[in-house]
Amino acid sequence: MSTETTEEAVTAAAVESGQPTIVIPVWFWVVAAVALVWNLMGVYMFIEQMNMSEAAYGAMEPEVAELYKQVPMWANIAFGVAVIAGTLGSGLLLARSKFATAVLVISVIGVAAQQAYFYFMSDIMTVMGPSGMVMPAVVMIVAIGLIAFSTSSREKLWLR
Repeated sequence: MSTETTEEAVTAAAVESGQPTIVIPVWFWVVAAVALVWNLMGVYMFIEQMNMSEAAYGAMEPEVAELYKQVPMWANIAFGVAVIAGTLGSGLLLARSKFATAVLVISVIGVAAQQAYFYFMSDIMTVMGPSGMVMPAVVMIVAIGLIAFSTSSREKLWLR
């Protein structure tokens, strides 16, 4: 069966059922899949950070190791919430669920809480310098971008 015939059949079925035909572009799936991979890498980093051994701390500069050791539990919980909600939200994007946006908002709240600690309550600037702030900024930009993406996708009826 040709693509044109298949598309015509889908359109005809949609018209008969009274449902609008919604064509989701390939780039939607690419963005959603990349978002899932990005967030799964975040889950991996979270697990690694929570299970860091003394040997791993020993391989770091002493100031950096101390910075990681001083992170309070609430900031670690925020990190976990951010990456787990981000992963779930990305999965919901792939499932075309309208709940993706709400879950991704929870992820941004987790990112903001974690970064509030690092930006305002830790010595990250002293220890790592301005370059240590690049990745946290990228994480926040991606998290906010995913909310914008999911909101736009809902408006286009790509999410149900």
